[in-house]
Amino acid sequence: MQTDALRSLACQVHDDLEKIAYASGPWISSVVTHHGEPVLDVAVIGSGQGGLATCFALRRIGVHNVRVFERTEQGKAGPWVTFARMITLRTPKHVTGPDMGIPSLTPRSWYEARYGKEAWVSLDKIDRRDWQAYLDWYRDTLTLPVTYDRELVEIVWQDGLLHLGFRDRNGEKSHVWARRIVLATGIEGSGSWHVPEFIRESVPGHLYAHTHQEIDFEALRGKRVGVLGGGASAFDNAATALEAGAGSVSVCIRRRTLPRVNPYRWMENAGFLGHFPSLPDLTRWRFMRRIFDLNQPPPQDTFWRCSRHDTFSFHGDTPCLMPAVMAKPSVSEHLMVTWSLIF
Repeated sequence: MQTDALRSLACQVHDDLEKIAYASGPWISSVVTHHGEPVLDVAVIGSGQGGLATCFALRRIGVHNVRVFERTEQGKAGPWVTFARMITLRTPKHVTGPDMGIPSLTPRSWYEARYGKEAWVSLDKIDRRDWQAYLDWYRDTLTLPVTYDRELVEIVWQDGLLHLGFRDRNGEKSHVWARRIVLATGIEGSGSWHVPEFIRESVPGHLYAHTHQEIDFEALRGKRVGVLGGGASAFDNAATALEAGAGSVSVCIRRRTLPRVNPYRWMENAGFLGHFPSLPDLTRWRFMRRIFDLNQPPPQDTFWRCSRHDTFSFHGDTPCLMPAVMAKPSVSEHLMVTWSLIF
């Protein structure tokens, strides 16, 4: 929804950028291939919040020959309106980042322009659908060059350049040349969606789903639902099933109990956010391994979203070794597999 206030805010963004435009003009000499084909300075893969912010950050330092490639259709990049099932973002409303320190480009400025200043004051956390709308406005306001329906399927190093092969939804292939590439592929860049083999091979496909898939929650009405895994998405999906009328939902976790302290909160300081990239590779690797080993609890409001239902339960020290429904899966049961990524 592009209101007059949002259009006015977009004009303010352009004015602000013009005021700080010094030393942000293009400075890199363009090149072509031996056959005269154009070469991008940077190809960004993924148009979620990371990809869009990367494109804008490159422009701010004078790297303008950039294009973003997104495998989905417009408006569907990232999890916010696809497989995310939380109600709001998990971060505080005042978090910044994509705005690159420009006040008129912040989520707060966008929210106040759309809903009013009083709405911002009373807001707890930003709705995930509003976050998607903000990112869409961000992309359009900055006129970021995004090509949709382009899935990266091949990378070849050739003649000192990257030859990138893409495929669209119809199977048509295309290619571009680039000097550098940024993989802004979000959480999927850390691994792959995983369902244990003993479930994939033994349980009928209509009886389980991974949380990144489309799930017909209405079909779970009145049924017993098992959720395997204790991360935030496990509780998000458990709550969604309960709200859709599932008969009962049981969350089973391998740990004895849920973690009580979120180590990720420690990272929200200027020292870490500003200087972590400068640390040696090995130090950064060890640090992130330690953070992942500590694990984190589900957000408090997400847990409350589940626990307000009398038919909700969770069970610690309960790893799934072999689904009991393998032999004769009952039509009244449904397995919802919510395993975390394999890093």
